Amino acid sequence: MLLKLVVGMLLVSGAATVKCGMVSFTGKVLCGGRYTDQAVIELYEEDLFFDDYVGDTTPNKQGAYAVSGYVGDGWFDWECEPYVFVIHRCKNKSCRAFKNYGRSSVIDLDHGDFTEYPKCARVAYIS
Repeated sequence: MLLKLVVGMLLVSGAATVKCGMVSFTGKVLCGGRYTDQAVIELYEEDLFFDDYVGDTTPNKQGAYAVSGYVGDGWFDWECEPYVFVIHRCKNKSCRAFKNYGRSSVIDLDHGDFTEYPKCARVAYIS
């Protein structure tokens, strides 16, 4: 009886998991009209309660970035919603961040829907 219960629970948990596979985001980062390496690009998969961290990168000197990783979804969330979280300190402004769902884009740090980001230890080196 206990074995049937355990097997049943494993089958249900496996059926509730959505596997999406490898995703990639690429683009360039602009600050003050110039390409910049002054940002941290983090890849996440959006969930109902807590988003899953997948990986991160920083742009190169020409502002180009590429970040990829395997994403999947779990209980009660039936689709994968990967996004990049961009953290930056452009032109000595306070540290700001925003979500971007575009898989390939130019991110202009001077324009966008930003929120203040008080925990900037990861981008303290950016001036």
